[in-house]
Amino acid sequence: MNQGVSTLLGFVFWTLAAHSYSTAAVGVFSTVIAGTGLLAAIAALGWQNTMMRHVSSAENSRELVSVVMAAIATVGALVCLLTVLILGPHLPASLGLRQHGSMLLLVIGLVVFTAISGIVGSGLVAMRASHAVLVTDLVGSVAQIVALILLASLRSSGLLISYGLGLALATSLAAVALVHTSPGKRPQIRSFLILRRYLSFASGNYLATILGILPSSLLPLEALLIRGPSEAARFVVAGKVSGFLVVIPSTVAGVYFAEASRRGASRRKLLRQSLRGVYLLLVPAVAVTVAVAPWLLDLFGASYSAAATGCLRVLALSALLTGGTYLIDSVLVAGDRIVAYVFINAANAALVLACVGVLLPHGLTAAAVGWALAQALSLVIGLILVTLGRPGRHRQLTPDRGRGWRRRPLRE
Repeated sequence: MNQGVSTLLGFVFWTLAAHSYSTAAVGVFSTVIAGTGLLAAIAALGWQNTMMRHVSSAENSRELVSVVMAAIATVGALVCLLTVLILGPHLPASLGLRQHGSMLLLVIGLVVFTAISGIVGSGLVAMRASHAVLVTDLVGSVAQIVALILLASLRSSGLLISYGLGLALATSLAAVALVHTSPGKRPQIRSFLILRRYLSFASGNYLATILGILPSSLLPLEALLIRGPSEAARFVVAGKVSGFLVVIPSTVAGVYFAEASRRGASRRKLLRQSLRGVYLLLVPAVAVTVAVAPWLLDLFGASYSAAATGCLRVLALSALLTGGTYLIDSVLVAGDRIVAYVFINAANAALVLACVGVLLPHGLTAAAVGWALAQALSLVIGLILVTLGRPGRHRQLTPDRGRGWRRRPLRE
């Protein structure tokens, strides 16, 4: 329900943005959001999967949740500030990372709230409090739409401000809900020492997360540099519409990971259920999207449907491949196969950026074909890894009386 409502409201937000702003402004806005998303992934330090893996079994969940959010808020602000001040002048202006004054604070806020949003969402799912995610995301999405309408006179900055207000509101409410849901005592200064216990798991996930977000972060910039801002906007909108389909496998894969991380879970049974859940929903959704693609893009404007209908249809069909790659990611990380998880994300990032980059000069539909080809190759590589590999060793923290905490390996 949460993902369905968020998808619908996200569609409304982008439709209003396309009608209220020029295609060039929407194209630049999409690259700014992509840039802040990449910085947020860097600031998150790999804790999103770590939170989902361990928060439900932690002795003091509230302590873990609080120190992780505080650490990410601090690191996120510093990473963004240093990037803007040191690297900003050397980065493409379209990324929006050459800001000063109030706009600099807005970009930093976007990075921090984006990073924390992923953490608290994962924590709520792991704690089986997904109803809180539904409520907070609904409030944030509605706030974004209302702010977008009210701030239309501010032109391109109105897009950023409305997006940031909704994100901040949803993240803050979700953070309060997660702390309230998590059992345990209030954190203290020395509570930050517990982060060391999870570093081995978080470090591998950190690298994989950075690699995994590279395609979605760099493709808008790639399109902007090769095709120009207007064509980049059409490519991004087609990607956003097809991206709503990917919500289905990403949601199911996330739930699989959360449930498979619980002790005694039957992973084979969960995987069969997940496969059925993904494709029973995804196949008809893809078929409908392919059939009504021009009418969907007409909602954004005639220029979008005229230039990006073929692109959207190919991207929609490629969601059938992406559904498999999402599940493969969750199977690998739930089995503590971190090296394989990092490898498949690196391979996917390299394939996507290379295939799309080579075909993008030939048009938006050709770029979509490059995306589909990259996803097909990634799926084949992932299936080989899952079939030939062995589960890793999950280290669970257990109390050792008299000597503090020790690690106990558990064979999965």
